[in-house]
This record gives sequence, structure tokens and C-alpha cells, in this order.
Amino acid sequence: MNNQKTSMPILLLLFLFSSHAFALDPLDILITAVKPKSSSVSVAVWDLTSNKPIYSYNAHQLMLPASTQKLFIASSALKELGTKFQYQTSIETNGKIVNGTLRGNLYIRFDADPSLTTNDLYTLLQQVKSLGVKHISGNVLLSAPLKKTSRAKGWVWDDLGICFAAPISGYILDKNCVTAELLPTKGNKSKVHIFKHVPLQITSTVYFDPKHVQQDCEMALNKVSINHYVIDGCHHNRRKVPLEVAIPDPQQFALDFVAQSLSELGIRVSGRVSNNKINLISNEVHISKVIARHNSEKLPALLKEMLLNSDNMIADTLTKKIGQLEFKTQGSFVNGTRAIKKTMKSLGVDLSDAVLADGSGLSRYNLVSAHQILETLKAIHDTPTLKLLTNALPVAGRSGTLLNKHAFNHPPLKDIITAKTGSMSGVSCLAGYINIKGKHKYAFAILENGISHKQSKKQPFEAAFLKGFIEQIKNGSS
Repeated sequence: MNNQKTSMPILLLLFLFSSHAFALDPLDILITAVKPKSSSVSVAVWDLTSNKPIYSYNAHQLMLPASTQKLFIASSALKELGTKFQYQTSIETNGKIVNGTLRGNLYIRFDADPSLTTNDLYTLLQQVKSLGVKHISGNVLLSAPLKKTSRAKGWVWDDLGICFAAPISGYILDKNCVTAELLPTKGNKSKVHIFKHVPLQITSTVYFDPKHVQQDCEMALNKVSINHYVIDGCHHNRRKVPLEVAIPDPQQFALDFVAQSLSELGIRVSGRVSNNKINLISNEVHISKVIARHNSEKLPALLKEMLLNSDNMIADTLTKKIGQLEFKTQGSFVNGTRAIKKTMKSLGVDLSDAVLADGSGLSRYNLVSAHQILETLKAIHDTPTLKLLTNALPVAGRSGTLLNKHAFNHPPLKDIITAKTGSMSGVSCLAGYINIKGKHKYAFAILENGISHKQSKKQPFEAAFLKGFIEQIKNGSS
């Protein structure tokens, strides 16, 4: 069927086809009607009420899953870490406090907590001061449980200065992201205002061009040294520009922030503020006395944030944490994704032919099938310990990444689709559940790759397919 008929109502299309092709599956007719001409699609649908397959189209073809891959991480994390899991950041010492002097070293043990903020760490250091410490005779040593590789293979290089691709380090503060704004100054020049007093420098050579003197006007973010960016180029008006900039070197940022905070608190350090060379993973016993501790929210709350708002930092730190605990070594993308494949197999999901390069789905090396995602949705639905994840997914037109998504914030998809979105340049995916009152419940996975910029402006394929499928359900065809 040609693309000119895709604008016709789905019900009319089905009627026209059914009058000439009684042997064809109505969903095959639907796919023919709405499938884009230039991109590749993969679809799998399962009836959860009657526990039987409903439809499969290229369901075993490996494709880029984008953030629908986070369903693997959420399932694995619950299975391996449990609902009571929390990240713990602690300050410890092997010395004693005598007359305002801590005689010994101060140890700050990071735990790759994706929710830890600079305010949280500052509060921990205030607790040290509250013990009467004005002077540390030894060193302040920071340690973290993850390997230094902070970006997965296959991440797009020109995304790396943006916060959604911030480095996944053992040292995380404010999601390794700094918020700022670019402001116009006299003579159409510019300056950068950073909202928090943090050890990151952003300078600007951008000029504002409200009269469009330069036809092609764009800005570029360039790293010039450790935790120092320069923004250059031009901007076609004089309105301020919000900025979200990834911290290039989280370890150095953490060291600088601790040194800066201790100075602000009036605590003098005779030794160094540096990275602890000892691998603490091989020795889980705390060095000595824990004098301050910060706990993250428990795992279900972290997973809800991850799925609802597609938080890449949480997904990738959990991936590394699972690898760390499974192999009892520093967590990495490699051992984390290996551990996730192992866990998913124990849940009945075979990922042996899938390619997992990270947890977030950012990597262009990831390859997963709609069938594998569907099997994960079935496991979530059927496994009591995983079922809480169904309430953590975005609801069409109501929450998270489906709140304002085109075609999902009004009927017939609004309220009845609960699903994880996945999108990047050229990729649009959706995986979740269909809940229609008084009807069967369905799980579905829809992957589309190879979307052109022109095509992306049209109604998404997943929306067109789901509208047609729901229409069939309401008319008793499925």
C-alpha cells in the first residue's frame, strides 16, 4: 500500500482491506498502512490476560533500543540489589580529635550515588566541623568504587559536553552537571553566570546577533582544560540562554569542591586533598570510625526517577554497581552489562545475541530486539518482586516522558498507555502496556530506526500503530 493512504482513518483502511483480503491478518494490514517507507520497524505484542502472542513483525531483528533498554537495568537492579538498597557516602577517620585537631587522615568514601548533590557533601563536611575539628594534621583522601572509564563505547562525541551524557564516574555531584546561563552584555558581547559556587569555569566569546547580520549563527562548547569550557560562536537574539554543562573530570571536581568547602568552613589541612590510591573494593571493612554518612533514597524511588524521566545517570551507575557487586571488583560498563545479561537470563530473558554497551541506551553500539524487550515486560508483569516497576513507568498524557509527547497526550492513547520511551537522533522506540477498562491487558514493544529529520515531524509510527491496534481491541478484533 502506498503512503498516500496513511492519512485515511485506520478503521476505514481496515474495512477496505478486509473486503478484499479475508485471509490477511488485520494487524498485517495495519502495519502495511502505517509503516514508514524509509525506516525500519520492529513490533511485538502479547496478550497478558490470556497469556498468548498477538502479533510479531521483525520482532527478532536487532535494533537500536535507545532508552527502552533501561527496562533491563530496572529489572536487574531489583533482582540483584533489592528494594532496600541505598547508596552510602561516608566520611571516616583513623585518627583522634585533640584540641580541635584531627590527628590522622580524613577519608571520604564516595559510592557513585547518582543523586548525591554538592549540598549533601557540604552537609557531611559541616558534620566534621560540628565535632570541633578546625585542623586536619594528615591528608583528606577521596575514594570511589568505579573504574575511571566514565563514558561507554559508542557515545556520540558531540553529546559529551551535554548533561544527558555526563561522565559516569565513582565521583558524582549534582549529576556531574552544572547549570548556568549565557547573558548578553554591552556591545552584544556575553558572559556566563553559574548558579552555584562550584569549581568549574565556563568562559564565553559568544556575540549576540539580534539583527541577523551573520546568516549562519551557532554556538559551540569546547573543553580547553580540566573542568574549563569556552563557549564561542553567535546567537540570533539578545535573550539569555540556559546552559546545562557536563563536568569533564568529576574526580578533579570532587577534589576541588572538598578543598574549597573545607576552606569555607575554616578547616585547615596540613596534608593533601587527593585521590586515595587504595582499592577499597577488595576490603569492604571501613577504615576506622565513620563520623558522617549520607544515604540516598531507596532503590524503588531511584528506579521510578530513572524510568519516569529517563535518567541516564541512574541507569549507568546502577549498571556499574551491579557489575561491581557481581564480580567483586571496580564497576565498569563491561562487567556491568555482562552481569545484567546474566541476571536477565535468570528471569527468563535471553540476551545472548544482544549487544549491551551501557545501561542508559545512549551508545550507538547497543543492539536489542523487540522480542527481548517484550519478554522483559512479561517478566516484570509476572514476577511479584518486579511488578512495582509497572507503576514507575510514564503514563500517556499524565507523567514523565509521555506527559507532553505528541499524539500521546490526548485520546485514544492518553491514560491507557503506560510505557518506557526511547529516542535519539534517527531512533524512536516505545515499550510498555495497554490498559483498557473491561478489556484484556497487553504488553508491546515497538522499535523504529533510520528516521529522517523530515519524517520525524510526522505522527510517530508507534502512535499510528497503537491507535489502530486499540481501535481493533475496542471493536472486538483482538
